[in-house]
Amino acid sequence: MARNKHYKLAPERKRRKFLKAGAGCLHVLLLLTGIPGAFIIYFSIRSYYLRTEGIVTKAVIIDDKNYFGNGTVSHDFSYSYRFTVNGEEYTGDSRSRDYSVGQTIKVKYAANHPYFNEVSEPK
Repeated sequence: MARNKHYKLAPERKRRKFLKAGAGCLHVLLLLTGIPGAFIIYFSIRSYYLRTEGIVTKAVIIDDKNYFGNGTVSHDFSYSYRFTVNGEEYTGDSRSRDYSVGQTIKVKYAANHPYFNEVSEPK
């Protein structure tokens, strides 16, 4: 009976398939843990800078809408605010429906990193 000339390669092919599947699982695992981990690290750093070197200043509510979860359906949104530090303008989300365009509010920003900012006194 004739033997398959590739019979010696069969274990190698199975091993390659197993390695490809394992690499795919590893990528999915890194994706599932990496993205939430990055968010946790980002917000921890942001919170630290705002807590340790936060400066309060005035900001103006601008006509830039930030829609909530399904806000495109329910039309629920909050306005953004704008403030200036050393001649540079920065914006943030007020996260409140209670503000109106042109209103002045207090915001806190990190002295060395003004892009880390938040509303100082929520309405």
